[in-house]
Amino acid sequence: MPDDLPSVISQLVITPSGKSVIAGVGETDRPGAIQIWLRSEDKPLDKINEVQAHSKAVERLRLSDDCMNLFSVGLDGLLCIFEVRDRDPRS
Repeated sequence: MPDDLPSVISQLVITPSGKSVIAGVGETDRPGAIQIWLRSEDKPLDKINEVQAHSKAVERLRLSDDCMNLFSVGLDGLLCIFEVRDRDPRS
């Protein structure tokens, strides 16, 4: 990984409302993390949560048709299913 690029985005999902971005990121110490970013009034995007889902890079991210579940597949061979709630967890 280049020194000037601390994270690599392997997958990106934007919710249909356009207010959330979900990214599969890779860093040396966290190769299979999933980050949730929320658009706010004072910042274009604000990271609100991160989950270490996989031991290797995130290969695929998909939202279900009803946007209630997020599916992630990692190079570690795991399929993870997360419940998606369309709300700001800071409130």
